[in-house]
Amino acid sequence: MAYIGKSIESGTFSVLDTSGNTYNGSNTTFSLGTQVGSPAQLLVSHDGVIQKPGTDYSLASGGTQITFSTAPASGASIFITEISGAVGGPLDSDLNGSELILDADGDTSITADTDDQIDIKVAGTDQITIKDGALSPVTDNDIDLGTSSLEFKDAFFDGTVTTDGLTVSGTPSFADGSIAIADLDIDGGTDIGEAIVDADLFIIDNGAGGTNRKTAASRLKTYIGSGGLQYLSKHTASDGDSYLTLDGVFSSTYDNYLLIGTLWQNNTDNNHLRIQFKTDAFSADSIYDSQVMGINGGSVGGTINQNNNAYGTMGGLGNQGSASNELSNFQLTIYQPADQSTHQFWQTHTSGKMYNGNYIAGSGGGVWEDLTAVTGIRFYYGSGTIKSGEVLLYGIKSS
Repeated sequence: MAYIGKSIESGTFSVLDTSGNTYNGSNTTFSLGTQVGSPAQLLVSHDGVIQKPGTDYSLASGGTQITFSTAPASGASIFITEISGAVGGPLDSDLNGSELILDADGDTSITADTDDQIDIKVAGTDQITIKDGALSPVTDNDIDLGTSSLEFKDAFFDGTVTTDGLTVSGTPSFADGSIAIADLDIDGGTDIGEAIVDADLFIIDNGAGGTNRKTAASRLKTYIGSGGLQYLSKHTASDGDSYLTLDGVFSSTYDNYLLIGTLWQNNTDNNHLRIQFKTDAFSADSIYDSQVMGINGGSVGGTINQNNNAYGTMGGLGNQGSASNELSNFQLTIYQPADQSTHQFWQTHTSGKMYNGNYIAGSGGGVWEDLTAVTGIRFYYGSGTIKSGEVLLYGIKSS
């Protein structure tokens, strides 16, 4: 019969030579004698029945063999025609939802059997769908975009990007003003877990509408503490210490310094607390003058007058005891310790208990007759060692 219809525009039909194949009801895979790219390229007749690609048969060995889903019976009549090239321009035709099989084994394809939706299948599993305005994975959290070794170049989004996590290997760049302060999770951060020191850094906006910059705690301390009293540090003596030393604590940063001493006690009974100043080293030169007036066991107005001593006197009238409740406390003000144009002066207020149980209190002061800047101070008892004691250090600025 003559061919009826539109003539074939291009492509060929080739009958494959499968005469070497033996059908015995057991074997399912046979040679094609050539290589084809898709089961759909074959027209297969099995005992006069046309076989469906991908269902009744598939390709094997890279397209050089055919595998039947059911082994052909002994003596079966198998007729195979290869369709190559474009036959009538099939890709210009309306597939009307039919599956377009792409690979040799028939498990990778494109279909549009759901209206206004394209489904892409790979290795027999639906992977991606394309709809109006959306490119989506079929299964949530299943498809990777690139790999660790094969990366996309640039990405451009006009809208919101939502992600469960973000790892940035380079330096991120954000438009100025794009991160709101409300979005910073301060409560979720880890506490510093220690006292703030001068070298710690803060973020500060450099003026209204300015640029965020870093600043050290030392600058904040200078700005906030521009005038008045500023807490600086805490110093604690251990049982058996000969001295409680505050080294390098005085400078021109502050005009004057206030030291609050609490829970002072000695290990040797009948002792009073003393001080020595430091320049290059702690001075034991006999240039300390101390004047104290106090109350001792109800006696008012007694005085201590010490000149040219090797230490300054901190105690009231009478020496402190060493029993558990015989403690002393004090306030000590150091005036202008960095000023080298005048001698160094101090003022004290003390209270405590004597070795005989009497209450003692005193007010006084003294002078260190030297013109060298003082950088430190140490506390100690006239004999024996310290049992306990603590000093809080404050700086005082006039402006």
